[in-house]
Amino acid sequence: MYSIDFNKIYDQLVPPVFGRGMHAWFSALLSPLNDILSRLNNYRTTNLPKISINGQTSSLEYGLNHLYYGNGNQRRIYITDGNRQAGLWIYKHEENKPLFVFPSDSQPPERVFIFLLDDDTGFDFYVNLPSNETFDYAYLSGFINAHKIRGFIFDYQTYVVNGWTHRWSGNVCAMETVESDSDIVFSHAWSGEVCVITSFNPDLHQFSYLWFGNVCCIITNVEDTLMYNHIWSGNVCVQKLAGYNHDWIGYVCVQQPAGYSHDWVGNVCVQQPAGYSHDWIGYVCVQQPAGYSHDWVGNVCVQQPAGYSHDWVGNVCVQQPAGYSHDWVGNVCVQHPAGYSHDWVGNVCVQQPAGYSHDWVGNVCVQQPAGYSHDWVGNVCVQQPAGYSHDWVGNVCVQQPAGYSHDWVGNVCVQQPAGYSHDWVGNVCVQQPAGYSHDWVGNVCVQQPAGYTHNWVGNVCLQLEQSNENE
Repeated sequence: MYSIDFNKIYDQLVPPVFGRGMHAWFSALLSPLNDILSRLNNYRTTNLPKISINGQTSSLEYGLNHLYYGNGNQRRIYITDGNRQAGLWIYKHEENKPLFVFPSDSQPPERVFIFLLDDDTGFDFYVNLPSNETFDYAYLSGFINAHKIRGFIFDYQTYVVNGWTHRWSGNVCAMETVESDSDIVFSHAWSGEVCVITSFNPDLHQFSYLWFGNVCCIITNVEDTLMYNHIWSGNVCVQKLAGYNHDWIGYVCVQQPAGYSHDWVGNVCVQQPAGYSHDWIGYVCVQQPAGYSHDWVGNVCVQQPAGYSHDWVGNVCVQQPAGYSHDWVGNVCVQHPAGYSHDWVGNVCVQQPAGYSHDWVGNVCVQQPAGYSHDWVGNVCVQQPAGYSHDWVGNVCVQQPAGYSHDWVGNVCVQQPAGYSHDWVGNVCVQQPAGYSHDWVGNVCVQQPAGYTHNWVGNVCLQLEQSNENE
């Protein structure tokens, strides 16, 4: 009854078809029961050590040390057997139990004393207290009387705290060291014949422990401040640092530092730091920092920071920062920044910045900046800046800047700047600037500037200036 898992009961009894909404509603209804169970477990944990103390020597020792030293492991107070003498009973006549002090026909023995009711007959046990401490004996006696066996009488003895001490459990002995007029250095505690020994570091102050049957949990204190803590679920114990909190689902425990939160779905737990949020789809959980958002499609989740947007096509998701846009063709998506445009031919997409234009021939695309022009021959495209012209012969294209002219012989093209002239012999072309003249003999050409003359002898040409010719 101390480890009821209401969420597990819900998962076992309620069909999954009711979904998370019904689960949240039941969780809200069961929240008071969870709170009551938590308080009951805390009360049980706090009071179990108290109600478990009885007249057994080890139990009463534990209670006394826990009462004065904060836990039962100190063993500064311990119990030893007393020397109580039984009273001599004188029976009445009708009880028919004669008592012979000594036989009438024997030598009288030594004196026989018959005790009065208020005579000192010794004690059943002694409570040994350290001599270097002061105790409230009235309060101490009240505690012992509440737990000792009825009819037993006791007294107090003091001992000097110095050297080594030891304690027995059956045939098993545990030893501990103490320093003169100081705290215990080593201590121990028994559960049956199982003993645990702990060391007391003056800097750490002390260790403490708690038994569950023969299973022991040890915790550490630092300067009287609890550093480690623990809690049990059946025979399973969890230890945690100060400032950590924990939560149980059956024997499964989750621990988390201060500022962390957690959430359970069945036996599955998610932990998250402060400022994080989470969301469940079945046993699948998504966590995200503050400012992040998420969206589910089935069990698939997309997370995005603030300012990002997303869009789904089936289970495929595209994310984009602020200012980006996107477009889908089937499951294919194109993203582009602000100022970019795009165009699709089938599943092929072209993106271009502002001021660029494009043109398609089949799946082939040409892009060009502002002021550029283009022309296609089949799938071949020529681009040219503003002021350029072009001309095609088959798939061969010639481009020329403004003021240039050109002429073709077959696929051979000659370009010339303004003021130049040219002449062809077969595929051979001669270019000449303005004022130049030329003459061919076969494929051999001679050029001459204005005022020059020439004369051929075979394929050999002689050029002369006009003045030299007159001479």
